[in-house]
Amino acid sequence: MAVVEHFGNGLPGLHEHNTVKGEQEIMPRLYDHASKQAEGLPLRLDNIEGQEVTIESVRWNTGNFGPYAVMTLEMPNGEEADVMTSAMLVIDALQNAEDADAFPCQATFKRNGRTWIIE
Repeated sequence: MAVVEHFGNGLPGLHEHNTVKGEQEIMPRLYDHASKQAEGLPLRLDNIEGQEVTIESVRWNTGNFGPYAVMTLEMPNGEEADVMTSAMLVIDALQNAEDADAFPCQATFKRNGRTWIIE
């Protein structure tokens, strides 16, 4: 049986369970069984805001809330990164660039309220 300790802030603390002998052990964490962690997942536009990047290619996917793109970018430091976006203005520009066979191309993404602006 799982025992969850709550601290003064109301948040759950250490998860423990009782063994047959009455000793308490730390409950295994799902993290221990994860084959992929966040560092392997695509970045978001927020992570590259204001940086001049080179868009090498784009892949298309459909999520629960509609289409989204995963751009493969060359970052300013020369490293490659995948960046995911569902921003409709960016999606539209990426589709137009792909139709025009315009990759690689450069871009800087900036936020204006809830809208992404492409420079």
